[in-house]
Amino acid sequence: MSSIQKLVIYGGGLAAEICVAATCHLLPKDIEITHIKSRAETSSDIFFGSVTSPSIYEFLLNIGVSEPEILLGTQTAFSLGTHYKNWGSDKRDWIQSFYAPLPLFEGVGFHHYLKRRQKQTAESLPLEDYIMSAHAARKNVFAHPPEGKNIPLATVEYGYHFSPNDWRRFFAERNKAGRVKIVENDISKIDIIKNKISAVHLNAEQKIDADLFIDCSSDGALISKVSNEDLNSQEQVAAFAGFSASREFNSTCRSLTGADYGWHSETPLRDGVYHLTVYRTEDRDKAIAARNSNELTESQRTLFKREKPWIGNCIAISQAAATIDPLTPAPIMMLQNDIERIMELLPVTGDMTVEQREYTRRFSDNYDHAALFTQAFFQTFEPTQSPYFSQKLSSFKDKRLETKITQFENRGLLVQYDHELFRAEDWTMLHIGIGRIPNRYDPLADKLPSQLIEQKLEQIKKANTVMAIKMPPIQIYMTSLLKYLRKKQNVS
Repeated sequence: MSSIQKLVIYGGGLAAEICVAATCHLLPKDIEITHIKSRAETSSDIFFGSVTSPSIYEFLLNIGVSEPEILLGTQTAFSLGTHYKNWGSDKRDWIQSFYAPLPLFEGVGFHHYLKRRQKQTAESLPLEDYIMSAHAARKNVFAHPPEGKNIPLATVEYGYHFSPNDWRRFFAERNKAGRVKIVENDISKIDIIKNKISAVHLNAEQKIDADLFIDCSSDGALISKVSNEDLNSQEQVAAFAGFSASREFNSTCRSLTGADYGWHSETPLRDGVYHLTVYRTEDRDKAIAARNSNELTESQRTLFKREKPWIGNCIAISQAAATIDPLTPAPIMMLQNDIERIMELLPVTGDMTVEQREYTRRFSDNYDHAALFTQAFFQTFEPTQSPYFSQKLSSFKDKRLETKITQFENRGLLVQYDHELFRAEDWTMLHIGIGRIPNRYDPLADKLPSQLIEQKLEQIKKANTVMAIKMPPIQIYMTSLLKYLRKKQNVS
C-alpha cells in the first residue's frame, strides 16, 4: 500500500510521455497523476538515439503497449543491432547484434572453442558466423522468432529502430485518452520545505502540490532546486539529427560510422532514414559538412551522472539524472530501468529514506556499467588521431573497465558486475568485434575432441546460412505484417 496520493510528472519530452504512460497503467487508480508538460524545446530527445534493445518489448507490454500498437502508430521498424564501420584507427567493421546466449559445451563458453580453433588453424575468430541474428543482419532478412522450435531463428532477439520525435508524439496522443491530468505550462516557482518540494507554481494563480515529483525534464529543473551538485565539469558533446524520406526499406541494422569529429549513424525506418551525428562541440563545422539530410535538430549536452537522483520527494530520471552517449541502446535502456525502479520502490510511508538509498544504488550501478560498455568502444589497440576518440579516452577513468578488458584479453574471462545493462554476450561481441582476442582459452575446452568441436561449429554455421536463405527480406516481411495487422484491426 503506497503513501503516495498525488504524483506530479514534469517534462515535455519522450521521457515524460513514457513515464506518464507507465504510471497511468501501473499505479493504483486512486493515485492522482498530473503531467506538467513544459513548453521547452524537446531537441535533447535526440540523445536517446534511435535503436532499442530487445528488453523494450517486455517493457512496453508491461506499461500496456503491444507490438502491433507501436508498429501501427509509428514508423518503427525491427532491429537486429548496429553495424559499426570505420571504427578506430584500424577501421574495424562488425555487427553488434542481439542474440540469445551462445551454446555452452561442457560448461565452457563458446568463444573459448573459437580461440582453441584459431590456435590450431591460425584463422580469425569469425564469431558472426555462429550467430543467427548476425547472419540475418548481413542478408537484411527478418522473421519473428518462433516458439518451441529447434531452429536457428528461435535464438534470434530483436529490438526496434525508432525516431524519438515519432515515439514522443505517439505516447503524447495516447496519454490524452488516459486518466492523467495534463497541464501545459512552465514552472515559475518551486516551494521547498526541509529539502522537499511542497508545491510548484505555474503562474500567479495556479499552484500544484503533490506527495512525489518525478523530474523528466532535460535540464533537471526540479531536482536542481533541492540539490547542490555541480555538474559543470563533465564532458560536453553535441549532436544533430535529420531525416531523409525514402520508399526503400531494406536493412535490419542501424549503420554507425566513425569519423574524426565523432560518429554518424543511419537508422532505417519504414518511411525513410533517421540520421544522427554526435560530435565534439569544437568540430561542429566538420560534422555539419558531412551530414546526409537537410532537416536539422541540434542539441548540446553534458554527459553526466547525478550522485543523488532522488532527494526528498523528488526523483530525477533519464536526462534529468544522467546523460550517456547514444553510441549504444543505453540511453533508452536507462529510461526503462528508471521507470521500472520507481514502480518497484514506490514509497509506502512518508519517510522515503530506504527507497532513496536503494534507488540510488541501482541507478548508479546501471549508469556506471553502461558507461563502461560505451567506453570500451574507444579502448582500441592502436592510438587514434581522432580528436573525438582522444577526448573520450582522456575524460574516462574507471579501473573496472581495465579489469574487464585485461581479463578477457589474457584468458577469455568475462567479468560481470551487479546491475549491468549489457549481458556477457554483448561484451563478447564487442571484444571480438573491436579486435580483442584472448591470449589463451579455458583448458577445460580441451575435454572435447577436436573433431567433435569442428563438427559442432560447422553444423551451427551451416544451419545459420540455410536459415538466412529461407528468411524473407525485411521490406517484404514488414509489408505483409502491417497489412495483416491493419486488416485484423479493422475486423476487430
